[in-house]
Amino acid sequence: PSRGERHARPPAGPRRGLAAHRTACRGRFMRRASSLVGLPFDLTPGGLMADSGGFVLPMHRRVGSRVGRSSRIDTKDRKAGRRGRMSLNRRRFVTLVFVLAAAATLRIVAYLSLWYPGDETIRATSESWLKLMFSRSGVSFGTGRAIKFATDVRIDAGDAILTTKPGSVVQGKISQRPRWEKGKDLNVTAVAEIHLRDALEKNCFFRVRDDAPVVTLWDDGVVHEYELNGGVAKASDFGGGTAGDGSRGHDSPQKRLNVESLACSHFRCMSYASWSRLSEGRTPTPPPVTKDSQSGNVLLINSATTLKMLSEYHRPLLNHQAYAESHGYGYVLALVKPSDLQGRSGKFAKHLALGAQLAKQRSLGGGWDYRRGSSSRGDTQWDDTGGVGADATTPPPPPPTSFQSVCHMDLDAWFATWARFSTYGDRWGAEKDLLFGDAGQIWLNTGLLCARPSQWAVAFFTRVVNAAFSGVAPEDTEGVETERRLGRPVGADFDSGTLTGGSGAVTVEVTGREGTSSVDSRKYIYGFQRDQPAVWHVLAQTWATENGVPYKAQACDVWHRACNPVENPIECWHWCHWDALQRWGGSASPQNKESIHPSETRGKWTGGLAGSVHLLARVQLAPRFDAPAKDVDDFFAPKRAESKSTIQKITQQTPPMHRMCLRSCRSVLSRVGMGLCGAVSGGAAFCFPKDVDKMSLCDGAGCLKQMAVKGGGWIKHTGHQHWRDTLPSCVPVTEDEVARERADPKKACA
Repeated sequence: PSRGERHARPPAGPRRGLAAHRTACRGRFMRRASSLVGLPFDLTPGGLMADSGGFVLPMHRRVGSRVGRSSRIDTKDRKAGRRGRMSLNRRRFVTLVFVLAAAATLRIVAYLSLWYPGDETIRATSESWLKLMFSRSGVSFGTGRAIKFATDVRIDAGDAILTTKPGSVVQGKISQRPRWEKGKDLNVTAVAEIHLRDALEKNCFFRVRDDAPVVTLWDDGVVHEYELNGGVAKASDFGGGTAGDGSRGHDSPQKRLNVESLACSHFRCMSYASWSRLSEGRTPTPPPVTKDSQSGNVLLINSATTLKMLSEYHRPLLNHQAYAESHGYGYVLALVKPSDLQGRSGKFAKHLALGAQLAKQRSLGGGWDYRRGSSSRGDTQWDDTGGVGADATTPPPPPPTSFQSVCHMDLDAWFATWARFSTYGDRWGAEKDLLFGDAGQIWLNTGLLCARPSQWAVAFFTRVVNAAFSGVAPEDTEGVETERRLGRPVGADFDSGTLTGGSGAVTVEVTGREGTSSVDSRKYIYGFQRDQPAVWHVLAQTWATENGVPYKAQACDVWHRACNPVENPIECWHWCHWDALQRWGGSASPQNKESIHPSETRGKWTGGLAGSVHLLARVQLAPRFDAPAKDVDDFFAPKRAESKSTIQKITQQTPPMHRMCLRSCRSVLSRVGMGLCGAVSGGAAFCFPKDVDKMSLCDGAGCLKQMAVKGGGWIKHTGHQHWRDTLPSCVPVTEDEVARERADPKKACA
């Protein structure tokens, strides 16, 4: 229609005019809409889509326009589909990642809740392919790389552990700075001549009563009844008669005994029959001693420097006494006088006692010296001339009064099986002077230590009790630096004790418990507070001489800082001993070349402590709990003479010689919770368990449970820090109780 027609007024008549106007408006709207999408529109009466009743949208006349529109719609649909599929895949991927992360988290949490770390963890990582050794001051990967921290990392709970029960007394009060004058060394042979002379030794006896916590001492004819729980010497229950020699009679009531006031130092266990006849004034007699296979006569020793030390150990003493009597072993309680130590730490009492007993056995004609010409590792070989006749072809047998195997065990250890010592002693190589039980720690533990009465062993214990940590006071910085450069104590030869290198007197100010005083820094030898670093030191010197181990001693970087701690000498072992053993690539000694099996690698660090010690001179390790098969074979089948089935049967029936409480009693997850609680609360005591060891977080019950798995051990050794709860009442004292304890570790507990 024309412009005029579009704008013409509607025809006359209200209804007709309104309808026409609506039609025109609708037409204009549709044309405009169709123009927007490119469609034709026709409102003529004869149009393609005309209808008598009105009009509808026409059909597409141009196919191209319809196809173009459909193509655009399909493209949009495909993009939307792809976006939908990508969104679905993304959601599935995110869900999968979330599920895997949740599963991994739960797995890690479960693992951490079941992981109880401890010394065995350090041992395992140090002997793994990583050779990872770590301590408070750093980590090292074998000989390849070492990382030292700027400050020491705390690995124990420290003062956060609340202690409500008193701990047991261990070796009395240990001096923070043990020392003695240079040139005044102890000689264990001389000590034996004083305290183990025949006239005195035959009048020194003891017995632990099983009906009361009392130790009866026959002190050169004087009877003392010492109550372990109260530390009071009571009047003898055996009447008021005099002793067998008619000298001094019985002790007065309520008198507190002092080790220094006793005439005897080494008390032999008396038989029950002779104990019951003490009222008759007869001198006691020991139970009979019988030979134990190739191990010969066996002697067991306990030691203490104060009587109060015995107060918590009634049942372990009964355990040792019953075990020794049932097998025909000798049993000695050595009450070492602090004055005999002459300024040394009380921790060295057991080495003085053990060395003196070895010297005594040699004086009796029961000395043991390995003859290098022998081709046998297991045959016993004795000489009866104290080492002089070591080359004799057919030495006579030892006298029946001497002992050929002497073992010292701590008071916090007990026999957890009734197996004979020969189970391990018969596998003890003839060329080895010392036998340790591998407890699973990263170092050698002296809680159980056996020795043969050889000339070298006597000299070894003499060297241990005289081991010098330093020849100068710690305040003498110039002297410390000189020792670090020389690799030995200043002013003394640590082997012979003779003065060397003459430095003049150097006065330093020393601050101690009694205040500040001036001392001559070069006048004294300063000893070790703990005995284990001293034993390692002397052994490392031996291995350096005989095997070529590159041991630095005082030249070790951390020596003066870490090798004389009050407790836990892990830094000293890490940087001064473990590192030296890692670097051993060495020369086996002539003696050791005869002892090792031809198929074994000679003179080289094997990657494991037990295997390497097996190749080193003088020392042998009995396998630890869950030891590798090679370590077991090295000990139980050194000659490969037995069949594989026989060895397997032996190892299955033989528990580890020395079992200790080494793992944490709290899991890593639990420790993380304690750490977070402590961080939030400022180290509040309620975040941590009380009356437990601050390192392992174990109490006595936890230790018992830990040592009960997989057959337990021949010796179970907890550590004195765990004797605060029911543990003192849980130690079995008879063979029957031992059998029940193996089935239930708390069977004997009160």
